[in-house]
Amino acid sequence: MYSPTAKVTEIHTDASAQGLAGMMLQGESTSNLHMVYCVSKTTTNTEQNYHSSKLELYAIIWTLGKLRHLLLGIKFTILTDCQALVYLNIHKTTKPQVARWFDTLHEFDFEIKYRPGSQMAHVDALSRTTEGAGATSEPMDTIFEGRYEVCLTVNQIDRIRFMQQGDATITELGKLLNESTPSNKTQDRIRDYELIDGLVYRKCGPKRLFLVPRSMQKAIVIAAHDLSGHFSVDRTIAKILNEYWFPMMRRYVKQHIYMCVDCLIHKRPGGRRPGLLHPIPPGRRPFAVIHIDHLGPFETSIKGNRYLLVIVDNLTKYVSLYASKTTDTAGVIKRLEEFIKQRGLPDRIVSDRGTAFTSARFEKFCQERGVHHTLNSTRHPQANGQVERVNRTLIPILSITSIEQCCWDQKLTEIEQNLNTAYNKATKKTPYETVYGYYPNFRGGAERQLNLNRDQWTPSHKVQAEARLNIEKQQVKTKEAYDKTKLAGTHFTKGEVVVMLKAPNQNESAKLQAKYRSRPLQVVEVLPSDTYRVAEISLDGQTTYTTTAHVSQLKSWRVLNIDESEGEDTVEGVEQEEDQGVVADSLPIPSTQSAGSEPLNLPRRSARERRRPAYLSQFE
Repeated sequence: MYSPTAKVTEIHTDASAQGLAGMMLQGESTSNLHMVYCVSKTTTNTEQNYHSSKLELYAIIWTLGKLRHLLLGIKFTILTDCQALVYLNIHKTTKPQVARWFDTLHEFDFEIKYRPGSQMAHVDALSRTTEGAGATSEPMDTIFEGRYEVCLTVNQIDRIRFMQQGDATITELGKLLNESTPSNKTQDRIRDYELIDGLVYRKCGPKRLFLVPRSMQKAIVIAAHDLSGHFSVDRTIAKILNEYWFPMMRRYVKQHIYMCVDCLIHKRPGGRRPGLLHPIPPGRRPFAVIHIDHLGPFETSIKGNRYLLVIVDNLTKYVSLYASKTTDTAGVIKRLEEFIKQRGLPDRIVSDRGTAFTSARFEKFCQERGVHHTLNSTRHPQANGQVERVNRTLIPILSITSIEQCCWDQKLTEIEQNLNTAYNKATKKTPYETVYGYYPNFRGGAERQLNLNRDQWTPSHKVQAEARLNIEKQQVKTKEAYDKTKLAGTHFTKGEVVVMLKAPNQNESAKLQAKYRSRPLQVVEVLPSDTYRVAEISLDGQTTYTTTAHVSQLKSWRVLNIDESEGEDTVEGVEQEEDQGVVADSLPIPSTQSAGSEPLNLPRRSARERRRPAYLSQFE
């Protein structure tokens, strides 16, 4: 039996290719519910072609339309798949149909909650059993048009007045304002409000701001943020406070902006980036850990080469260079086999995510030889910094030594020799000396006779042990300096919804392109070194896209949870932020602690201090 005063009212919806279904349940508590009404329909040929997320959203809109006469004026909860809400936020400002659906939700007082499909079997069965439910139904757009035509008989002021009267809190304020002799307690409550032409206004200094009912708050914030430039919290609030006011406005606006998908994918946060340095420990022997990467493309040489395969040893910093015609897997395996014949099998290979290294053939090559292959996270070359640093040194050397562009590969042996006999700051030795225990001399004549240290030799294991200690000391210093410029304490949890940086389209200007992927991803695994495995998961639980990403490439999309109460917003209290703050303040902040843990004391950037230049001390 339907009851408008029931303590709990829930709407369960589900959609399948066969049909849509919705159930209305009421009861004294969430554990004691009984079914009041259920609806279902067969999807049309057009609706069957909808994206799964759009179909889930359509099931909500259609169910609310069918049960509208039962739901108006009461608070209820919608239980469905969370992807429907994601789809709504992505397309509410880009697709007119979704925008019309979104507009119809304003007349209801509800919240949407996610429930796993395993607990929604009752409504799922109804969506797949549509016999007798009607093969066709009137399109929702036609229903909306009829509903709008009715609204045209009421002018805009009356409609707003009805919305205020539909809000219990504002209605009570209006009654108190109409009292002829209010008590002292009542006077304190209504001191900041005024009744003008049957509408309640908020007093803010000389201004009288319209008191927005709950049913209008979303529309007001969308007009001030989504349709007015997507500015940050302070500017959005300042725009609203020109005409409107409602309690806890800052909290509501923050939540809206933190969930704004347009801001999420088009704005990059300012300030320090998250992600600390995690150095790779040096190997226990030479060529145990090698870093590998392709450099190029260059001008096609006389021999037909366009790329350079660079291999760097993690311990000795010894560099091996191999010219190649392509970057395919076959060419990489051929060069690695040459390297293995000279240096032996490595224990670990570190590479980026080039197609040559992510292919099944390369993985099979490594597995058959017992080599562990480590892939960098997407768009994060710092994870393979050893070889990237060599590439930075190698490019100008190639430019200087190449007489012509087509001859760049003719002096690779000489370049490799020069690199391996050059002093390395991390090991305090040359790579050649770290491998063999002595410094080579490649020139004869008088220069060789003048060198009194030509017979010096140190056992290579001692040199390598010393180099390992030097590398570890240098890594500590580098990490301290690097971490000072980064933001600590940014973590994502398994199951969290995020967006990831994307590579710009090369055929268009990168200035106006979205900075992040438009389709949200989900964290499926937390990996070491601030790295996460993320995936795009469809409604049926199938993974359609998966990759690994560094924390600096990700941003969280989540509902803001503000436990503390914030003060009321006033016109005088709104501060205009700087342009850089517009970007930083309008983005979501990833969660930094788990439930029940102690708050993290995150490092804060100290205020900038003006110091007198040191050279001026000579004139004091």
